[in-house]
Amino acid sequence: MVRTALHTARGLLERLPEEQSPHPTIVGIADLNPANVLWDGDRCRLVDFEDGGLSTPACDLADHFEHIAVRPRNMYDTQLLVRSVGLTPDERSALAGHRVLWAVFWLLALLPGSRAHARNPEGTLEGQAERVLDLIEAGCDRPSVE
Repeated sequence: MVRTALHTARGLLERLPEEQSPHPTIVGIADLNPANVLWDGDRCRLVDFEDGGLSTPACDLADHFEHIAVRPRNMYDTQLLVRSVGLTPDERSALAGHRVLWAVFWLLALLPGSRAHARNPEGTLEGQAERVLDLIEAGCDRPSVE
């Protein structure tokens, strides 16, 4: 399954246009591990911007939704977050594609020999391969939130 996911992802990436995202409009955190999101019951605060930089709301949300520490636990109501952020229809469409790209990022990060592979439970790589294939099969170029 991992080989199939890698092959399928490579084919997808080869077909993507060079620039598929609008110009960055926000400062993104670039590490949306749940430990970097602090909620006190009233306000949400983001910490750990060491990898942060210019981004788009759709790309940053996709990073959040597909983070390896978030997704298996179903920690967030993705529909609610998308509505709360107020993504435009174009941004919602871009979100689907960004989710695939972040899922592929994690697939690559989990390959044997990597730090992520060594510190995640057995089966994580295979589960991520399945996630990549599911997202690609769902159609990354169609508007989708979940």
